[in-house]
Amino acid sequence: MKAPWPNATTSTMKSLLTTVFLLTASLYGHAAGPVDPGPGTPVDIGKKLPGRWLYTAIDDPRNALPETGTAKWHTVPGFPHDWRNPSHRPYSTAHTAWYRLDFMMSGDGVPRRLALRLGPVNDADETWFNGKLIGSSGVIDSAAGHPVVHAWDRVRLYDIPEELARRGGRNTLAIRVQGYFPSEAGFREPASTVVIGTVEDVRNAFFREQLFTLFVTVIILGAAAFFLIGFFRDRGNLGILFLGLCGVTMSMHHLATTQIKYVLNGDFVLFKRMEYAAIIATVYLFMNFVYFHFKRRRARAGRRQTLVAMALNIAGAATLVPFLFSNDFILWDRLMKYAVEPLWAVSVLFSLWIIGESARENHRAARPLLAGAFICALAAVNDVLVNRAVLPWGYVSHIGFMVFILSVQQMFSLASSMEGSGKEGKKLPAVDAPLPPAIVDRLDAVIDFLKKNYREDISREGLANMAGMSPDYLGRLFKQRTGMKIGRYINSLRIDDAREKLRHSDESVIHIAYEVGFECLRTFNRAFHQSTGMTPSRYRETHRRTS
Repeated sequence: MKAPWPNATTSTMKSLLTTVFLLTASLYGHAAGPVDPGPGTPVDIGKKLPGRWLYTAIDDPRNALPETGTAKWHTVPGFPHDWRNPSHRPYSTAHTAWYRLDFMMSGDGVPRRLALRLGPVNDADETWFNGKLIGSSGVIDSAAGHPVVHAWDRVRLYDIPEELARRGGRNTLAIRVQGYFPSEAGFREPASTVVIGTVEDVRNAFFREQLFTLFVTVIILGAAAFFLIGFFRDRGNLGILFLGLCGVTMSMHHLATTQIKYVLNGDFVLFKRMEYAAIIATVYLFMNFVYFHFKRRRARAGRRQTLVAMALNIAGAATLVPFLFSNDFILWDRLMKYAVEPLWAVSVLFSLWIIGESARENHRAARPLLAGAFICALAAVNDVLVNRAVLPWGYVSHIGFMVFILSVQQMFSLASSMEGSGKEGKKLPAVDAPLPPAIVDRLDAVIDFLKKNYREDISREGLANMAGMSPDYLGRLFKQRTGMKIGRYINSLRIDDAREKLRHSDESVIHIAYEVGFECLRTFNRAFHQSTGMTPSRYRETHRRTS
């Protein structure tokens, strides 16, 4: 049966199709509007022209020519794009691939010399503009299937010859890229894009970024120098030494990740070695700062913590070796993914555990550090995920580290004020005056603690924190109460225990020394001789002969 009004239906359909076509054309025409890279307005054609970029895994030199057809090419939804990442489309396992963009350039204004900013691009590239090669970074090797010279973190700056730029006409940008890592290739990082603008604008923006990077590096290095000077003033504080070294390695890493190495024409492998080695060392130096600082400030450092810290340091040193002596970047990448980063997680959690324990034990000075360390850890996790192309924004570990430095400074300020006045904020009595009952109770609590825990690693700062007074003040009051300095009192308890063991057991001298709390046989022998006038072996022999 025919439609009652065939002519009307056909007319309506034609009108509807015409409307859809015009609407689609108008939307496409708006998206495909001419690019205007005028003075002061560089255009991000990588991210501001979504759906316009094309991709092919067919490595054909004719892909560089504007007249080459693109019927079999695939549309790239947007940047960043990693063609070896299964979650990105289009996806391919190809070694070498091409990106292409056809765009109109505005003919308005006075013609100016233009430049392109690419990348970072993973790994090597050859960039063609309107069929002419305008620049390349790294060296593509089609036979080998991977670049023989690398440039995967380089930002490219390519000038466009004036005679190539077609203002008011169609321009073709074709980029040939060869990847290196098995699971990474192309414009994969959040900063990976393509910007076109005047030479002055593109280069000025690039150099401003590098100056900011140098500024951040100098700040971190200055903080590191401050802490190292502090260590030389207080040589017993190993935590401050590790914090200063942590700042040095962090600044080295930050510098090595920038474009400075390309500006200076530095050795790529050397800078990469410094980048990886520095960031690995930074994490363990951070952990050692936390461990030694709080070991010094706590009354008793648990042996479990000591063993964990030792094991992590050994594992960290072992993972560092390949980065120092191997040039195999793929090995580096696998080690980072399957060994280094998991160990980092354990080290950071261990550090947070130590700080959290100190904060929980009412060490108020530890609370700012806990917050700063947590923020720093989050920034580090962010950078790992950004590097793995999981998160879409930029790197922020340098900001997290500066927050951590501020938290350290806040911690020291709080600790200083607490030591000056005591936890309760009350004025403590002079040393020569009779000791009030409240002070006697504190000192007796310290003495009782020492009698129960003299075999452990005990610090004066930790005892002072427990007693609620400064270390120096506790030392003077303790001597007034007992007639001995704290260290000598602890050694006397250890020596008394050692005497009993030497008289009534067959354990070796070195075993007894470690068991009663000495960390070194030489220190034990010296302390024992000062107390008894004879060596431990002579003491055992004499008292056994007597008995």
